[in-house]
Amino acid sequence: MQRVFSRLNPVELEASLTHWGQDILRVLAGQQLAIDGKQVRGTYLPGQRQASVQLVSVWATKQRLCLAQTQVVSKANELVAIPQVLDLVEVAGSVVSIDAIGCQRAIAATLVERRADYVLALKQNQRALFEQVQAHLAPLLRQEPAFVSREKDHGRGEERRVWVSRDLTLVE
Repeated sequence: MQRVFSRLNPVELEASLTHWGQDILRVLAGQQLAIDGKQVRGTYLPGQRQASVQLVSVWATKQRLCLAQTQVVSKANELVAIPQVLDLVEVAGSVVSIDAIGCQRAIAATLVERRADYVLALKQNQRALFEQVQAHLAPLLRQEPAFVSREKDHGRGEERRVWVSRDLTLVE
């Protein structure tokens, strides 16, 4: 394998890979993109609680393809890495999902500016916002969900229930 790569013209290889990558991005336009941070197994140093190698990646979920990733120094810096990894991909027309660490006004504003839809997870650690959303959605949750899915994976069952609110008065 090394002999093959040593004989390739690096400029031509880069041009071919860039062209191929642009074709992939055109195919992926409008797809769901998931942004998530992961700690790389086996990179723990003695005495440390966190892995020494942590990455934030952008995944095209349907295609199961990593489009971009960046390394972060610590879990606290995952929030800093999200905008950096967003700069590496075209998100216009896509639905971008991010876990609760990405539930930030600046990140939402970036996604709106870049013409992407988004789904941001919200946890109770953002107490005021959580309580506002909970109060806003309380009447809706007394109704039947618009969608329910059940699946069993990794030895556990999961049920997802979705309610849809057309009342956007909570959104600034």
